[in-house]
Amino acid sequence: MTLLKRFFILTLALLLVLVPMTACSDEEGTQEEITVTVKVIHKDKSEKTFTIETTATTLLGALQQEGIVEGEDQTAGFYITAVDGETADWSVDQGWWCFTKGGAMMMTGAESTKIADGDCYEITYTIG
Repeated sequence: MTLLKRFFILTLALLLVLVPMTACSDEEGTQEEITVTVKVIHKDKSEKTFTIETTATTLLGALQQEGIVEGEDQTAGFYITAVDGETADWSVDQGWWCFTKGGAMMMTGAESTKIADGDCYEITYTIG
């Protein structure tokens, strides 16, 4: 066997080992670091904007990474009770946190909302 053939076979074998490994990392949801912006609008109408650099793939993951939200797991998913230190309590004033993207109410929860570089979200304390 010539040296060129041996090199070709070795290269091919190496590619067959490495290509499936890189495919698996994409399936696990890892991604490069991205930046998303989240504006929190509190009950008193004050605003605070967070710029989040993250490798998280969901909005909830990015918010939890920065400690911006608190909540609890429920059967319907993760229920966010507090944002930026402020708790919304339905039993007190029918308060809840409304999540929007570009001003439009999101149709998915934060835990299932996939994020991309440059995305901008708003979280607004809402009554009723």
